[in-house]
Amino acid sequence: STQRSLDDVTNELLGQFICWLRSPDVNVVSATDDSAARSRSTTNRALCAVSRFYQYLGSGDSGAVGHTGYQRLRDSASIFRRADVGLLDNIGNARNHREGQRLGPRLRNSETQLTTLTVQQVHRILKACPTYQYRLFFTLAFTTGMRIGQILGLRHLDIDTRARTIDVVPRDDNENGARAKTRKVHRLPIPREAARLYTNYMHEEYGYIDSEYVFISLSGK
Repeated sequence: STQRSLDDVTNELLGQFICWLRSPDVNVVSATDDSAARSRSTTNRALCAVSRFYQYLGSGDSGAVGHTGYQRLRDSASIFRRADVGLLDNIGNARNHREGQRLGPRLRNSETQLTTLTVQQVHRILKACPTYQYRLFFTLAFTTGMRIGQILGLRHLDIDTRARTIDVVPRDDNENGARAKTRKVHRLPIPREAARLYTNYMHEEYGYIDSEYVFISLSGK
């Protein structure tokens, strides 16, 4: 194999890196996104890490390893404009920060179509739930938009059936490993149906089980 140094980097070489990321097996060519080993977004994250690494190398002395490679990428860098420009970005010197350089190539992100359920489909799912526990879980997901980890991490103290609210609390000590993926506590309103399901679930299925968690294994396994 050809020996290369950090200063030998080019856009063409990074293009070969993209092909390798998408199809590590040299005997297989990924013709479509579905057959690729890595998605476009995953590939772009890897390219972003390479770009940041070369920016680090370029911050050193001109004779340092990788500095020449950084300059080559910088000279051919594309200029991009931030898409999330806010009102305050037009004040003072903030205008200078609205454009930046992107070292190396990137793949165009494919447009993903989000699939949503119709009201009729939601009703069919809820009707097919065999227990109050399942019905409560899916009702919370449909009516509040909570993530699976947020629902599974719920504790009884997080639910106020009288006020019909749920507190989404970030915790690192959940025994089931559930994570809320949020840093702050959020209070969400819940419909009357969800509060009623929680009450029925506690009386009909949960019973005298001693646990602080709402969603547990009712079979004891």
